[in-house]
Amino acid sequence: MIKQSRQYLESAISKTKTHDQKMRANLLLRAFEYYEASVYTYLSSQKYNKMISDETEALEFIRLTLQGGAMAGKRTKLLDDFENDSVLMHPLSIDEKYLSPLRSDAWGSASLWPVYPWLEKSQKVRSRLEEISHSGWNIFASQAKNILEKYKDEQNQ
Repeated sequence: MIKQSRQYLESAISKTKTHDQKMRANLLLRAFEYYEASVYTYLSSQKYNKMISDETEALEFIRLTLQGGAMAGKRTKLLDDFENDSVLMHPLSIDEKYLSPLRSDAWGSASLWPVYPWLEKSQKVRSRLEEISHSGWNIFASQAKNILEKYKDEQNQ
């Protein structure tokens, strides 16, 4: 549904005939980006309430976790970008204590640890975590390094 909504908005932009139409359509797309980022961020924090049962699920778990983290950052940046825009600004200050759940800083900060049991079973999962561990200084690279370190320590025992 989200992907289709984005496609509709992009299609509307491509069909505009005047500068004003294009500006309005781009404004709608820009506003949509916040809700798109919110959906993907929230979904990544809700992705698995069950055990990961195969390699495909483990790799999908990793993909969704990384996507959620990226979208959480985008969501926060958009909130900051919209702060002084009278059209795009959030109607309520979500930094207020009683509205802080709307900010949901924890969304998208899910752990990669649920894939740990798949390190022994899957070279693809190990390789993906290796890639992530070398991706720079971020929470997911740090988690991947810790997971791989624990796995290697257990293998050496």
